[in-house]
Amino acid sequence: MHGPLPLLTHSLVLFLCHAYTRLLFRQFLFRPKDVKKPKAIAAAAAVRVMNPTLNIEASELRVGVETEGVYDEAFFKSLDGVANALDNVDARTYMDRRCVFYRKPLLESGTLGSKGNVQV
Repeated sequence: MHGPLPLLTHSLVLFLCHAYTRLLFRQFLFRPKDVKKPKAIAAAAAVRVMNPTLNIEASELRVGVETEGVYDEAFFKSLDGVANALDNVDARTYMDRRCVFYRKPLLESGTLGSKGNVQV
């Protein structure tokens, strides 16, 4: 199959930091031109190049207890699933709890690598 994936039509990209030169080797969405730019903006632009038909939003608003008024029941119910690449264990376990609560599939690819969203 060639071209954009037809199953994904809308996405929200959340990153709270900026791209740095020393981390570019492990971040496939970011290039030298993205250094010091907000990761959410740079990632959304990179994904638009890969799939121009995707409706993608960028946000730098943290997902957590303090933003449950924004990322509320209506927000989670509007999702088909969640894909994480978090390097923060607290954020990862928070999203895991929210996905379990709202019965949303979660694809986790953060610092635990192949362990996924399993916490012991």
